[in-house]
This record gives sequence, C-alpha cells and structure tokens, in this order.
Amino acid sequence: MKYGEKIITAFAIYHRTVDLMKATGLSKGTVVKYKKDSELMELAGQRRKEMLQTAVHKMEHELYNTVQTLCRIRDDKSVNPQVRVSASNTLLNHFHSLKVTLEFEDRIEALEKAEEERNRE
Repeated sequence: MKYGEKIITAFAIYHRTVDLMKATGLSKGTVVKYKKDSELMELAGQRRKEMLQTAVHKMEHELYNTVQTLCRIRDDKSVNPQVRVSASNTLLNHFHSLKVTLEFEDRIEALEKAEEERNRE
C-alpha cells in the first residue's frame, strides 16, 4: 500500500490543507501533492463512505432506544407538558425524515432498475 491508514483516514476526514497538515504531520507541499493524487483521493472517498456507513449503522442501532425514551417522556404524566410536547414533536419530525428518506430510497431503486433494463435492451 502506497499510503498508510493514517494518511487515508485523514484525507477522508479533512479537506483543508491546514487540517491535513495537523492530522498527518506532513508538510504543506506534500499535502498539496497528495491532494492531486487520484489514487489517494479515491481511497479517501471509499474510506469516507465506509465511515459514514459505520456511523449510520450505529445510529440505526440506537434508534430503537431513543424512540423508546421519547415515548416514555411523552407518556409520563408527571413530566412537564412542554417537555412532553417537545418529545412528541421530535418523534414526528424524525418519523417524517425517515419516511422521506425511505421514499427517496424506493425511487432511486426504481430508477436504477429502469436504467438497468434500458441498458439491457
């Protein structure tokens, strides 16, 4: 491997030269040179996607507990009504965002399928 994990991860996380210099210990000239390297930038892009997927999986794992906590707050009559309304609004907002995301996912899948079928013809 031409680049170490530290370099690839830094280029996946940071974009500014100054931040890359701090994270890697490389000189400004080397960072600028590396930024022009398509192989490194591709590796960094792949790493960025992996990091995002890991974060999404962690969030998905925590989602159930978070929703349960909000539901307990919402349903607890001893909790301040304003806090209960806030918990309800949070649930509704996140539900709406999830629904929109899932609809986009379905639409993208349909478009990809249509494109594949068109390419087969």
